[in-house]
Amino acid sequence: MPKLAALVTRPSEADRRYFSGRAREFEFTNVRSVRRMPPEDARAVLLHRPIWAVSTLSVPARIPLVPALFDYVIFDEASQSDIASALPLLARASKAVVVGDPMQLNFVRPLGTAAEHALMDAASLPKAGRSTFAQSINSLFDFCERLPVANRMFLADQFRSAPAIVDYLNADFYKDRLIDRKSEEHFKPPNGYRPGLAWEDVGGNATRRDGGTVNTAEAERIAALLKRFAADASFSGTVGVISPFNAQVAEIQKIAHSRLSDSERERLSLRIATVDKFQGGEADVIIFSLVLTPTAPLSTRTFLQKERRRLNVAVSRAKALCIIVGDLSYAKSCRVRHIEFLAERASRPWSPPKPNLFDSSWERRLYTAMQARGLQPFPQYPVGRRYLDFALDPDGIKLDVEVDGRRWHTDASGNRKTADVLRDREMTARGWKVLRFWVHQLAHDMETCLDSIERELGTR
Repeated sequence: MPKLAALVTRPSEADRRYFSGRAREFEFTNVRSVRRMPPEDARAVLLHRPIWAVSTLSVPARIPLVPALFDYVIFDEASQSDIASALPLLARASKAVVVGDPMQLNFVRPLGTAAEHALMDAASLPKAGRSTFAQSINSLFDFCERLPVANRMFLADQFRSAPAIVDYLNADFYKDRLIDRKSEEHFKPPNGYRPGLAWEDVGGNATRRDGGTVNTAEAERIAALLKRFAADASFSGTVGVISPFNAQVAEIQKIAHSRLSDSERERLSLRIATVDKFQGGEADVIIFSLVLTPTAPLSTRTFLQKERRRLNVAVSRAKALCIIVGDLSYAKSCRVRHIEFLAERASRPWSPPKPNLFDSSWERRLYTAMQARGLQPFPQYPVGRRYLDFALDPDGIKLDVEVDGRRWHTDASGNRKTADVLRDREMTARGWKVLRFWVHQLAHDMETCLDSIERELGTR
């Protein structure tokens, strides 16, 4: 990449003379805005500066409105973007890549539905189909995700968090589609903790103040944890403190600043913020102040019940460790399903799932049939952080044989799941040949499947 960048970004002497001449022309004709830059000049600049990183609001002042000026526009955090702000960028590109997570927070809606209907009426827009592009109910991600022409890809690889955190996120939000790409050994939490989730049991009373709901006992415990982490010589990571409520964030900031010195806060790179403000950020350790207790106002409970995705955002900011601070007994019985689930997961030790020898009766049948052919299959063979259904000749040809049922290995459109495709690419990169059989293939003609295995091994 550095070699390519140097080749592209360094103009030739002829290019330099061209740009110098055009700059003098702009100066003489008093062209001071990119809005007046001719398309040919914009394209000439892009030959040497082909990648631009901008905010949606800064585009008009930096990039001329030239149709299809760029090959691609990439929107990151698209669930945080509104449709209207994206239109000027879409106009400047031939294709768009829209990246977002519908299980995280959406942008703040700029309009209510009544106001938007009035504006649409004033613009004489047809009433049919308005909901597909309405700003009041759709983010940019929502709008693009429903387009029939869109090619969809799930980004399964999770490189940020410890396996136990990814396991929780999979279980409650992502239907076991995430693949954790870092082992526990990559993470160094504070002394006394294992990478993953932990629960700090604090009772206290959640009360309503002018600024919102506050639990001072949780804030006190968090300050004590921060003091301990700052004094831990074995810990050199960053710390973030998150709460769903502004008033609780203010309480934590007040107490933490009174208990920790400037140098201690600096050592931890301490950041204290609401879930909304922390989205997009990360820290080695996240401390999450839940605030919920039996004395909490009904509005607090209602907010947490409706805002399930805030738990996903809060926990997924953590790289090594997420500590939830709250009333454990009440959290386990509060009748808010996602909070009860988090309390159960964070309060018990985690261990990676251990594979059974066979995941299905068809794996057992294929195993028996391969042995009858004189083959030596190794079931549930570990490679990296994965287990192969069967490994054959793992020290030589390296053949990975997988048995797939359509129920578990196809998506809603009937196509093979993206996770399988990505997994096969990983195995190929590790030097393995991958041979997959659908269950119906084994049921229809087991012998032909065995012949395929022998051909791959070179024994037929």
